[in-house]
Amino acid sequence: MPIKLTDSQVKKMLKEIIGRNAYLILNACQVGRTDEEIARITKLEISTVRSLLNQLYSEGLVEYTREKDEEHNWFKYTWYTRKDMLSDVLKFHLVEDIKDLEQKLDFETSYMFFACPNKCVKVPFEIAVEYDFRCPDCGAPLKAYNNKREIVQLKHELNDKKRLLRQIEFYQKEKIKVRTKKSRRVRKRKK
Repeated sequence: MPIKLTDSQVKKMLKEIIGRNAYLILNACQVGRTDEEIARITKLEISTVRSLLNQLYSEGLVEYTREKDEEHNWFKYTWYTRKDMLSDVLKFHLVEDIKDLEQKLDFETSYMFFACPNKCVKVPFEIAVEYDFRCPDCGAPLKAYNNKREIVQLKHELNDKKRLLRQIEFYQKEKIKVRTKKSRRVRKRKK
């Protein structure tokens, strides 16, 4: 199952990694376009487009060619989406996100929490003792806090990320199999 730019999970990940308009930019770059053309197509400010292109470039998701405009004596950049890098970039960020979520889940399940009724703070028992069970911000008494909702949310988010990671890993393995078959065919023809 290939990883496509149209997948809703891919859009969501791109938004988390780069920003809410990253998908628009990548989609516009599928056919080589200049930053001005991308701005016109996406209806974004040229400065926003250039900033996002630089972020996408640093992630390895776009590349460019540069030509000198002899008339104006400046460079013209044409940007292209690197679909081949999409799965690698998403996998890298998913692995990092999964580590963070596992740490948060471990923290949430390992401690008893107390919270301010005014929602100033939520602290583990050990810190609540240091604060003498009083909110350090407003002075209200800290109450025992049930964090089951946060735990369920973290587990759900963690499962979603792990599912997408498995999908990407499966896709990458299939891609390697296809490449291997092609290279075998090429070697057989050469003999």
